[in-house]
Amino acid sequence: MGIKQRLASLTLCITLAISLAAADGLSKVSGAETPKQEATRKLGELNTLITQAKGSGHDTTREESAAWMAAEFLKYADWDAANVAKNKVQFERVSKFQGNAQQLANELPNFERNEVIQMLDKAKSELTQVISGAITRRAVPKVNWSNITIQNDQFISNGRPVFLYDYFSKPLHISTSDPTLYNEYLGKLDHPKAISPIFALDEAGTIDQTKMSDLQNRPTNTAGYIGSELLHQIRF
Repeated sequence: MGIKQRLASLTLCITLAISLAAADGLSKVSGAETPKQEATRKLGELNTLITQAKGSGHDTTREESAAWMAAEFLKYADWDAANVAKNKVQFERVSKFQGNAQQLANELPNFERNEVIQMLDKAKSELTQVISGAITRRAVPKVNWSNITIQNDQFISNGRPVFLYDYFSKPLHISTSDPTLYNEYLGKLDHPKAISPIFALDEAGTIDQTKMSDLQNRPTNTAGYIGSELLHQIRF
């Protein structure tokens, strides 16, 4: 084979190699995960790690909380993706967002998914280190929500003082028996409607009976608070 033929053959091989590499690169790009797919995959991986860690006797309360929250926000992201127009209107109601309300509404679903991915990555990393023995940590104390007492100036659960956590903006019309809002991750504090001086019907302080009845007839097996964060009470 002459030199020209060899050069032509080499050129053809190089061209073919470049074409195959380009085609492979395009296939990888086209097959790249979306944020939703990545978040879903990593949630599955975290749940697998949780099962493995629990089987080895490790406390996984932190990671179970992260997995629960991830699943919830992935549902919210799906809703936001299906309701971009509604979210645009909400962004437009805030003056600082009015100029780019459409962009923010478009980006919101994947913003939420990417935040979920970061949370899952952190949870997976820490639990992997727990399983390997690289780090040790105390188990998370569990609050017995149905048996909280007051001793002196402290809330007591399972014989130990606790700081009661709760997501404070739960809708008042949702029953405390609803596990979507009242659970180990968002807390189980009751939120009765406040009794305020503005509900007084006269100077003697007579309270509107509808307001009073709502408080008096609520279930009495859940700790909770009324009104501001400065006014708390325990209900039994």
